[in-house]
Amino acid sequence: MLGPSGVGVLYGKSELLEEMDPLIVGSHMIKTVVKEKAIWANLPDKFEAGTRNIEGVIGLGAATDYLQHISFSKIQQYEKTLITYALDMFSRQKGVKLLGPKDSENRLGVFSFVVGNVHAHDVSEVLNRSHIAVRAGHHCAQPLMECIGVAGTVRASIYLYNTKEDIDALENGIEEVRNVFAI
Repeated sequence: MLGPSGVGVLYGKSELLEEMDPLIVGSHMIKTVVKEKAIWANLPDKFEAGTRNIEGVIGLGAATDYLQHISFSKIQQYEKTLITYALDMFSRQKGVKLLGPKDSENRLGVFSFVVGNVHAHDVSEVLNRSHIAVRAGHHCAQPLMECIGVAGTVRASIYLYNTKEDIDALENGIEEVRNVFAI
């Protein structure tokens, strides 16, 4: 959402949250403490352990206002345009396997792929040298990687700040990977 890291939102039904005990305890979440027990503060303070991340919440609020100003439907429409453009680019790639749906209706702006038999970290390093930011590895999904028979994948993502030129740069970067590794 373009906001700072370390902040998020917990949504739950009040009656269920009232029944739950906090996972982490500290500071502002306590109403009363006695030797035998603690009485939690009212919601939402019950789940606010430690010093509050005030600057993070303000930043998330500003990011939310900004995204609402643009409008989520415009962002979604723009992303679909870029997704379609990226899918077209990946469909032309020789020796590149794109994982996941191949149509824009069933896809988000996240693309996991492998380039030949080149390790994902090597692909990432070549792309990084071309100033293309991607993630590489097993993405906390090792059972999936084992199931599809790879050690890891390269993951590129797009959002409202990306352009078709960024996707063109990724295409050129993949070509450089193929050149470096003679694929």
